[in-house]
Amino acid sequence: MVGETRGVVGGQEKTPGNIQGRILPETPRALRPTRCRNSTVTSAHAPIWLAEEEDLIAMSKDRRLASPRREAVLIELADVQRITRAFKDQKGSH
Repeated sequence: MVGETRGVVGGQEKTPGNIQGRILPETPRALRPTRCRNSTVTSAHAPIWLAEEEDLIAMSKDRRLASPRREAVLIELADVQRITRAFKDQKGSH
């Protein structure tokens, strides 16, 4: 989870903002908890992350979305779901 990379494409790291060597806009977020050891996510952050997940799901279903952008959205969604899954698991265990 922490410190992983997505691989290298055309000499550039493959991340949501850089798919197949193309530079794409990323979700404007200062912290990347799935990639930064210094990031902390608590239950106080749950509404924001759950809303982000819903937005990405809706965006991924938009038929007008270009294929490279859809791929970036799905990669970002997978990262967000790694965080939201923990919130959902906590909610289910209480």
